[in-house]
Amino acid sequence: MPMLVIRISEVAPVISTPHKANWQSSTLENLICQTEEDFTLVECFQGRDCLCVIEPACVLKKVLRAALAAFFEALDGYTLAELVKPSRNLVRLLAMPRT
Repeated sequence: MPMLVIRISEVAPVISTPHKANWQSSTLENLICQTEEDFTLVECFQGRDCLCVIEPACVLKKVLRAALAAFFEALDGYTLAELVKPSRNLVRLLAMPRT
């Protein structure tokens, strides 16, 4: 998780103060796609130089593509603003001052 925090800060337009409305409405899918470089779950997703011997007959590839699509669809349903707003329980658990 610390890596994500560091990488988020590198995506300046998404989280910088002048663009507050932009980062608040940014979906987690958008954020993850901007901060992560590779979503290759298995070698055959690369589309080149695949050495897997069962690749021509593999059905797992289809299942994993569907799972990855579902993952992104779920992330698209949440904004960054929804996650950074601490709930009462989170404030209590982390002993955070209320704002």
